[in-house]
Amino acid sequence: MVYLSSIVSSVLLAATTVVGHSGSAPMSVAEVSRRTEPQRSATRSLGACQDVLSRRNKAEKSSTRRAALADELRRKRGLATRAPYNRELAHLSREADLTIESASFGGLSVVTPEIERGMLYVAGEYVRSTVSEDQQGIYTYVDLEVIDVSNCSALPNMYVDFWHCNSTGVYAGVLESGNGDSSDLSNLDKTFLRGIQRTNEEGHASFETIFPGHYSGRATHFNTVIHSSGTLFDNGTFTAPREHLIGQIFVDQDLILIVEATSPYNTNTIEITTNSIDQMFGMIPGHPVLEYILLGDDISDGLLLWGTIGVNMSASYEIPPAATLTGNGGVIYDPSSAGQGNTTSDGAASGNSTTGDGSADSTSSSGNSTTLLHGDLFCTCTSYTGEELV
Repeated sequence: MVYLSSIVSSVLLAATTVVGHSGSAPMSVAEVSRRTEPQRSATRSLGACQDVLSRRNKAEKSSTRRAALADELRRKRGLATRAPYNRELAHLSREADLTIESASFGGLSVVTPEIERGMLYVAGEYVRSTVSEDQQGIYTYVDLEVIDVSNCSALPNMYVDFWHCNSTGVYAGVLESGNGDSSDLSNLDKTFLRGIQRTNEEGHASFETIFPGHYSGRATHFNTVIHSSGTLFDNGTFTAPREHLIGQIFVDQDLILIVEATSPYNTNTIEITTNSIDQMFGMIPGHPVLEYILLGDDISDGLLLWGTIGVNMSASYEIPPAATLTGNGGVIYDPSSAGQGNTTSDGAASGNSTTGDGSADSTSSSGNSTTLLHGDLFCTCTSYTGEELV
């Protein structure tokens, strides 16, 4: 048992370049090394933040904040609020050694750029914190803290794009070989386990979701893209032309195995790829993963996961999406038709429009009216008037 007051409040995470979904060919060792070179460079920047964050009492402040968050989550789920927080999972004999003094900010790195379509990124998703929809799995609350590695300060007003596969390894919103039934065109219009949140003044963004499952060839992970500017639309969706950070966040292998033994995760017959053999995880300096606690006595009571991501604000990348969520439904990305309207799930042309200056793709319709793509989900989205952020 561990008490949250003694838990390390932030872990600088590595989010990696993506090898791809099961339909993608693995990269050579040389290619992986080339793509992880920015991570090794970023490690030095994050290491320099250790003393700065310590002087600012950042760990203690974050720990206090997460203690209150954990109690709030327990009350919400009808769990005892005064019980110690557990990280002794069934087969684990050791208690978590999580103290403020043991916090380590060195050796962990920011995301690597040069992402590929294999990441199954969908542009134009909803701004919302609850993303689970009807998906079954272990309740998971993910709390992320975003900092600028150039000055070790919190980054407010950043847009954290967050998504992952469901309990049996399927991503919503895309058609891809190895992603469930790739002939099921209706998956293009689905939005489960995808959402965007704006960081607050302290650089925090959080998501209520389920624990991700697994698919062939990749370790269990969350995906993230971080934007600093873009367009918010009346129907609660967001798009941005470029990004400052692109990558993946990994989780503890012991925790993964416990989750995978439960239903519906254990119905997935695909072999699990562990962190130790994942092509990209093995190249990350320090092998960082999200910290976690069980909210109750059993894994079924839910989890709180957290970590801190460093962002290089001078970096700017453009990510080709696997698809775009539009007012007409999901649109498969086609580089040859960029700017001319892409092909939708029913084969119709979709000329995407904005509520702003008309320069970017959008999930809203033109004019003053708004097309709500999944009206039943809109109540979980933040409603905005269309505006161009700078």
